[in-house]
Amino acid sequence: MIPIWFVHFAFLGLDFTFVLQAPLTFQEAKEQIQASPAELEKGLRDRHILIVDSEEIIVLLFALNLWVRFFIVSFIDVLRPIAPGFLDRSLVLILDTLVSKSMKHTTASVEDLSSALYFDHEISRVVSTQIMSWFGEIKEGKWKMDVNGVVKEIGLGILRRHRVRLILLFLD
Repeated sequence: MIPIWFVHFAFLGLDFTFVLQAPLTFQEAKEQIQASPAELEKGLRDRHILIVDSEEIIVLLFALNLWVRFFIVSFIDVLRPIAPGFLDRSLVLILDTLVSKSMKHTTASVEDLSSALYFDHEISRVVSTQIMSWFGEIKEGKWKMDVNGVVKEIGLGILRRHRVRLILLFLD
């Protein structure tokens, strides 16, 4: 069961109620989804669901109409879908970094690539490593890129950006 919190407060004569749902963790997904561990991991990979090591949620509680209280709740192994635009941008940045650092796409160092993405573009090492694992194979600290998969995803991203315009042109 996923915990749900109801937060109610009154401010300047107005009543506010928020419903906050705790994020689904990897352990909860394993317990609730009837699939083998390999099937679950393949499903998360195919759907581009990140497994984030920890996430902090700040819960604001307004008390006495003036005081604000902050509670930070930490979760471990939270499942988060990645936005398609962020995935496309990350893949383009990975390709740019490969070229700028003169790395081969068949034997790129995961540590060097994820560090460069973190320092240059503020993409978390955990996130960039998971993206690399979705689009290639990581063995002994080296990443072998799946060229067809990366090109396909970047191409879908380009088409995704123009989908609305194409629909509007078709309707005119």
